[in-house]
Amino acid sequence: MVMDQEKKIRRIDSAKDKSRAREKDSERLKVEENVFDVPTLKILYTLSNKGVIKAMGGAISTGKEANVFYAEGPDKELAIKIYRIASSTFKAMDA
Repeated sequence: MVMDQEKKIRRIDSAKDKSRAREKDSERLKVEENVFDVPTLKILYTLSNKGVIKAMGGAISTGKEANVFYAEGPDKELAIKIYRIASSTFKAMDA
């Protein structure tokens, strides 16, 4: 779990560094796992730096509108709910 957290921190650091440089809008708006866009990663990075989140694990639950992830705080377990950025395509049902 520590290795997963280190990978996520490196990914967040990388995303933060990339955001400083000029990028195309489409590149900046890319989304991973339907919830992790650059602004969301920046918020998670900030929470990690402030000590609110010590470690973050995988998805506990996935739904139509959001994913819930396991995280560890300084003194308790946390659930982090992140709303989906990319919506799935809607296909109208024939009557």
